Amino acid sequence: MIKIGDVVSVRSPTLPTSGQYTVLKRHTGRVIYIHPRGRWCLIEFKAGTRGGTVRECFFLRHGEIFVTGLEKEAVSNAVQRIQTKRDAENAERLERERKQARKDYIREYQRKRREQQKREAARSAKENEKKDL
Repeated sequence: MIKIGDVVSVRSPTLPTSGQYTVLKRHTGRVIYIHPRGRWCLIEFKAGTRGGTVRECFFLRHGEIFVTGLEKEAVSNAVQRIQTKRDAENAERLERERKQARKDYIREYQRKRREQQKREAARSAKENEKKDL
């Protein structure tokens, strides 16, 4: 059961997070008001470096903070954005690795080909010397 003055930690879909692709992080605040019938509470959070405060209301159910459908949706959307971004980054990384492997293969093939040509040139030069003698 939440009481006035309690320090609580909640995920807030309206408070800013550090980046577009982060999951909603927990914010810690103090309960400063509770509806007389226990329907909602007002929580005050410290905001920024200048000592400002932000207040936000949360629904209560059976005396505890109720996670709303909007908050669940916001969390799942944030997770989905993170996964999409990671998938795109992985695809780009794999494509870069594939291109680099292809370049390495071509360089190695060309190096071996040059060595083979040098050996063939040296062999034919020796054969020509034997013919001249």
